[in-house]
Amino acid sequence: MAPAGIVSVEDNKMDALVIKRTLGTLTCEDVTILATGKEALAFFSDKKNVPRLILLDINLPHYTGLEILKRIRTLDHLRGTPIIMFSSSQIDEEIHLSYWLGANSYVAKPSSHTELETAITTIYEYWYRTARIIGC
Repeated sequence: MAPAGIVSVEDNKMDALVIKRTLGTLTCEDVTILATGKEALAFFSDKKNVPRLILLDINLPHYTGLEILKRIRTLDHLRGTPIIMFSSSQIDEEIHLSYWLGANSYVAKPSSHTELETAITTIYEYWYRTARIIGC
């Protein structure tokens, strides 16, 4: 099991495009976008899929990001993978529950294109340049 790539679970097509494009300029690793909770659960359940970093929205079709987070944290092959909740939701209960369920960070997703790019760059810089994650 070799960690590889970044996975973003994001149902907003425009945000997904910005995430993929911005991360694509920062890393040569694969950037995978999953659009639904159902798709995410299937992807993460496969032991061959071990991303270095997961960006997880809360408001998703089929399953919420919180449900996905809870499930991921029970999977041995993903136990060490950093999970960043990256959501427009700023509800205190969801933020608290995210950390309680095992998120490594919670970042409020900005609404402007430029601020979204900046937030993605900041997340990348922190997890790839400042913190140490497996394989980096």
